[in-house]
Amino acid sequence: MSIYALILILLIDRPPLALQQVKELDVVKVTAYTARVQETDSTPTVTAFNTRVKKGTIALSRDLEKKHSLKGGDRVFLDCFTDKMYSGIYVFNDRMHKRKRNQVDIFMNSLKKAKKVGVKNRARLYIYKRKKNK
Repeated sequence: MSIYALILILLIDRPPLALQQVKELDVVKVTAYTARVQETDSTPTVTAFNTRVKKGTIALSRDLEKKHSLKGGDRVFLDCFTDKMYSGIYVFNDRMHKRKRNQVDIFMNSLKKAKKVGVKNRARLYIYKRKKNK
C-alpha cells in the first residue's frame, strides 16, 4: 500500500484528531489478546495508559514505543500482508510485556476471535502522529 493510499484513507475516515504525519516504520509480528487475567495483569480491562480496553485498541512492544517516541493515544495503521481482515487504523493505548520485541497485539472481545488472528509474522506498521497542542 502506498503512502498516497494511506492519506486517502485518512481523508475518507476523518479521524477526530488532527494528524500531521504518516510514516512507515517497521515490519512487525502481529498477535491478538483479550481482557483475561491469564493474558494481562490483575486489571485486564484497564490499559497501561489507564483507559478501558475496547475494539480498536492495540498494545505495542516497548521497543517500538521507545524507538519511535510513541505516546498513548497515537494512531497506527497496520497493513497485514497475509490477512487484510486485520489491516486498519488502531489506537495505541496498551503496552506489551518487556520481553516482547517488534510486536503488535490487537485487542479482541473474545478468545475465539483472538485465536483466529493467530500469528502474522509480517505486517507493515505505519504511525500517524498527533499534532502537538500549542
